[in-house]
Amino acid sequence: MSSLSRRLLYIAPPFANVTTFAAMNAPLYLALFACFTLWACTLNAEERQSASEKHIEDPTQIVTRAGVGYDGELTVNASIGLDDSRMLRGKVNASGDDWYLGGSWLFEKGIVNLYVDGNTDRISYNLGTYVPLSEFGVNTGKWMVFPTGGVSVIDPKNTSELNYGGYLGGFAIRPFNEQWSLVSWLGTTVASNNYQSIWGGIGASYRINQEQSIRGNVNLSNDDYGHNTTSSISYTYQF
Repeated sequence: MSSLSRRLLYIAPPFANVTTFAAMNAPLYLALFACFTLWACTLNAEERQSASEKHIEDPTQIVTRAGVGYDGELTVNASIGLDDSRMLRGKVNASGDDWYLGGSWLFEKGIVNLYVDGNTDRISYNLGTYVPLSEFGVNTGKWMVFPTGGVSVIDPKNTSELNYGGYLGGFAIRPFNEQWSLVSWLGTTVASNNYQSIWGGIGASYRINQEQSIRGNVNLSNDDYGHNTTSSISYTYQF
């Protein structure tokens, strides 16, 4: 059994401090999320809103698209819709230092994402979801709000100690017309070994036509590895 497998079987003791409490039993949560994902995939696809009916920045879309961007380095990204409820997606920069690979499953109320992402400091394994707040009968006015949450296993490259935790946050879209929209997001991750991070950003999205869009972002993050601020611009073509 690998070191990661042995660590994934570990369940932290109860009644720990707040940080450890948020991170404890992460492997159990991973298993529960996986079972929930399998159940969600059996829901009737006819009850779901199709991708063509959703906003182009909606994080609960199942779509096939490809894009390029620049955030100090050239980036490429793509997603492949396998059917009405499943999608594969990935992203990588020119140096290969910053990357993302995962899959999504759409269900009646929202979407479940299982993904791995890495950079020069760490690799993280994540399982989480986005759910439109409107599905709970909440009137968000002209905003489209998507709470997000999940569990993570963080593998720092400077140590063999894994961090088990979870994250909570939200993503919001404010359309101004058929072309222009404001996007913003904010969240926090808390894990074992006193790991904490805060992340967020704001951007503008412009829809050129039914297939093409451009988006510019300012991204902010602060964690155990320091503070990071990046600006990015990207072009996306949806098939």
